[in-house]
Amino acid sequence: MSAGWDPSAAPSPSPQQYAQAAVDYARRRTGAAGVMLIIVGVINLIPTFFNANGAAQQFQMTDDEFVTQMKVAFEPLEKLAPGFHKAMVEAIEQPGARAQAATSGAVMAGLSGLTSLLMIFGGMWMRDLTGYGVAMSGAILGAIPCVTTTGCCLLGQIAGIWVIVVLLDPMVRTAFALVSGRPGQPSPHDPRQGGFPR
Repeated sequence: MSAGWDPSAAPSPSPQQYAQAAVDYARRRTGAAGVMLIIVGVINLIPTFFNANGAAQQFQMTDDEFVTQMKVAFEPLEKLAPGFHKAMVEAIEQPGARAQAATSGAVMAGLSGLTSLLMIFGGMWMRDLTGYGVAMSGAILGAIPCVTTTGCCLLGQIAGIWVIVVLLDPMVRTAFALVSGRPGQPSPHDPRQGGFPR
């Protein structure tokens, strides 16, 4: 009767081999998710530009011009929701309404633009297993409704949640640490700290 195969007799992979396997695994996981984050970030830049341009125009126009412009924009609401239409008209006729609207628009455009850049660069860097914090920040902010336009139509949530799930994978985090050379991170060849996914 022949002896069975003894697993302990098989050569164990070296730490370098485990590390390379972890990096290869993480590159497969972050590739498509990173591209998705970049695409959503670029899409979000389009309405951000128009919002910033609108805020700039409101800063330059007079109060009367602002009221006239807003009344034209609110005209469709006059028949659909007369009460709401009346309240909006009264609001834009208040002193300082133009400056407040322009300032709010500029702040929202700035926040949306910053988030878009975080998503674009985060997606690029996560594909190279660098910029972990940037990618995570872009994914979280991009998934929050009203922070970005794409966050209000589920596209931001889809990309953001996908990227967050990928980045929270212990082996992906380990690969980021290996590539960036940060000490004190889980080792891919230490089974007590996660080990390598089989």
